[in-house]
Amino acid sequence: MGKLILATVLIVGGLLVGRVLVSMAAQIRDAARPRPPLVAIGRAVQGGGVFLGLLIIVLSSFVVVDSGHIGVVTVFGNVEKVPLGR
Repeated sequence: MGKLILATVLIVGGLLVGRVLVSMAAQIRDAARPRPPLVAIGRAVQGGGVFLGLLIIVLSSFVVVDSGHIGVVTVFGNVEKVPLGR
């Protein structure tokens, strides 16, 4: 469950921080100073947060059952009636 929470925090945090950086770049209107690359950094933060969050979710959905063992399948803490076979 901790990995799911971490993935959610990464996705939401990446989207929020990226949006803040993009909006900060839109507010800079001083023509004398060069614009910092906040838009590119903001989009990279958004993409990175979503990518890492989804990667954690995808990789956490696989399990390896050792030879000779039977896995107990749980879905959100509820034990399923059919065990995970070999």
